[in-house]
Amino acid sequence: MSPKIKQADGTEVWGTVKIDMDFLEEHGLVAYTKSMEDAKKSSRCGSNPMVIKAISVSGSLSSDPVIASEDAKLLLEENDKGKFLDKFDVIFVQCSQPLSAMNNQK
Repeated sequence: MSPKIKQADGTEVWGTVKIDMDFLEEHGLVAYTKSMEDAKKSSRCGSNPMVIKAISVSGSLSSDPVIASEDAKLLLEENDKGKFLDKFDVIFVQCSQPLSAMNNQK
């Protein structure tokens, strides 16, 4: 029931992890915010955050962001350097409008 980051073909990029249940209960697997401003205030956010826009969502609760393959590759390459996924320094910014509406904006 934990959120996962996936690619368009359904391949999981991140989310199936081993985690201490006490840590999970206290901190959660990811943080959720309603805006980038709120995300930047989070203790999980570093000084130079990586921002990836989901191309869609999946999962029974539409809680799994789907990202482009190129972004998935970049995400994993950057994690190899900074280990932010391993430290659960992940924030999902939930938009108030559907992705389709956002993609139509110029």
